[in-house]
Amino acid sequence: GIRDRDVTGVQTCALPILAQAAGWSEPISGVVGATLHLEGTLQHPQASGSVEVSSPTLLGEKLDRIRATIRASENLYEASNGEASDGPARVLFSGSYAPAASELRFDTTISGLTLNRIEGLPKLDPQPEAQLSSTLRGSARVINRRLEFTELNGTASARSIRLAGTPLGELNATFRSQATDLLVNLAGSVKESTISGQGQWKLSGNEAGSLSARVSRMSTKSIRDLGELLGLAPVLTQGTELPFEGFLETHVDVRASLTKLEDASADLIVDALRLTPKRTASPSTGTAVQDVTLENS
Repeated sequence: GIRDRDVTGVQTCALPILAQAAGWSEPISGVVGATLHLEGTLQHPQASGSVEVSSPTLLGEKLDRIRATIRASENLYEASNGEASDGPARVLFSGSYAPAASELRFDTTISGLTLNRIEGLPKLDPQPEAQLSSTLRGSARVINRRLEFTELNGTASARSIRLAGTPLGELNATFRSQATDLLVNLAGSVKESTISGQGQWKLSGNEAGSLSARVSRMSTKSIRDLGELLGLAPVLTQGTELPFEGFLETHVDVRASLTKLEDASADLIVDALRLTPKRTASPSTGTAVQDVTLENS
């Protein structure tokens, strides 16, 4: 049997070699260091200890370090006190994997992450900014190297959202499992308006789910300001003062499969629109300014 055997400092082991041995096909790199305690028998070995990966690159994202305490047997792999760091960003994690059932359980907390540190996002002009955080826990089955969630609960938020240095608002999401469904609630703000929404998806499979989000009353001035930030100023009077004032209330209905986001569809519905000429405007019809109002029915 194997009794009280310690293995320390596997620091020259390149991560791609381990990944290839485990059947991982995505690009990955890093240098692994470990302190392990081995016990059990050759037929039923067990290991426990700590692992640290320096300068890892995973799924196109470069990190400073990943470390965790691990326990492993033929029936269960466990990680606890895990931490992945990238500058001020931290991902705390723990979880387990049962090979016989192909079942994964996880608990993660993300803090200190800014949008511009995610290298896989497309580069936009102007580039949006935000402070990101989340707390997620749940379980999934690993089928053909793809995750099918069986439970997901937690929260995620994007705060201090800015575009071209201009504050826009924030967005918060809550996730809750109910039987085989995933329920999503949205709450947030953009300019002076509030955002609220609800969505529902199946936890597994390709069936499309839906999300309906409502944006409360937004003034024409805020709409024009957003248009300028998004490069639509030529359409929206090129920064000149609008000759009217008013507001807009809208909601958007989205239908999408979580596994086929490229097939998503959305409808934008105008719930309320009111436009009134400013006192400085002078209609050529001879009608008094205060008598000219445009509203949707």
